[in-house]
Amino acid sequence: NWVSDVKMQIFDELILSHADMYGLQEAAMSSNATALARYALRASVEGGLGRELSTIINEEHENVKYLPGVKLPTNLKAEPDMQAAIADADLIVVGVPDQFIVPTCRKMKPFVKPTARLVMLAKGIEFEKARLVPVTSVVATELNLPENQICCLMGANIAKDVAFHQFSESTLGCKDAMDLQWLKPIFARPYFPVALVQNVEGPQMCGALKNVVAIGKGLLDGSGAGSNTMSALMRMGMQEIKGFILEFFDVPQYVFWESCCLADLVTTCLNGRNQRVAAEYARRHGRSSFEALERELLDGQRLQGTVTALPLHEVLVKKGWLEKYPLFEGVYQVVAGKADAQSIFTVLQKIPQTDMAVGNASVGRKS
Repeated sequence: NWVSDVKMQIFDELILSHADMYGLQEAAMSSNATALARYALRASVEGGLGRELSTIINEEHENVKYLPGVKLPTNLKAEPDMQAAIADADLIVVGVPDQFIVPTCRKMKPFVKPTARLVMLAKGIEFEKARLVPVTSVVATELNLPENQICCLMGANIAKDVAFHQFSESTLGCKDAMDLQWLKPIFARPYFPVALVQNVEGPQMCGALKNVVAIGKGLLDGSGAGSNTMSALMRMGMQEIKGFILEFFDVPQYVFWESCCLADLVTTCLNGRNQRVAAEYARRHGRSSFEALERELLDGQRLQGTVTALPLHEVLVKKGWLEKYPLFEGVYQVVAGKADAQSIFTVLQKIPQTDMAVGNASVGRKS
């Protein structure tokens, strides 16, 4: 109860109309109906179609499109007007997907206080001339703010699990140690402990790259792989994530063991949207595109693994690292339609295993 009123800026082009339902009203009658399709059916019967999502949130205290079944606090107000939502705010939490960060910042810019702190939830990265640019840096540039005012909150915390108070960890990353201290109690709860790291690059890079690995896990899952194979992929994926990040940034080793990295990789591979869509892609043998499956399965949410895999490939090509990061490249080949889902098995078989025999033989020798 640190504040009596929390405002959530919402894009009310998301109108619950027949057009917004993507034709899912009929699908609501099927056995595998999505939550959005079921709402479409109920809304049409009750005359609710055409209502703005912000109105539904404020009156029913439920985000029926993106978080159905979860009752939201009454002090959370959906506000379609950006100025009314963020003007005079000391803290702004930005939760839009990575691909919408830049246009959102440009809409925010006239109303952001010069002293405001921003906490980014987006798990994405930008690539500029084979160089990785964290979302926090993109936001600082777009808003003309110092980079140390932009923080990130990352971790193994799927939204619905957190909403139902299931125990979930998270990692808050800031450049300024003092910001870490005053921001922590805003987010931390007994069921949602928050670790503090004075680093923003590691949490963000882990949060973005694990989505690529999750695509690979889904491809294996949809191809009938067992737990041994999928755990091997996650281990190899963690190895590539860590190696790739350290090519560009000085990230403390402990960051890779926090919720923002290892745990986030595990939960995304077990129960994330990227692995879910990739598994269905494999089951259908590539007959449905990732874009079509995204529309069909995600109720308006977006895939991040496919979006990251494409520019990631460009970096690997420019740096000459295709053989150095074979799993990243293997996922790209499938996402780009250049290989089938089964090819991931071959990729795993070709990844070299650790061999410390030479190093062990030299232990204890005198120079």
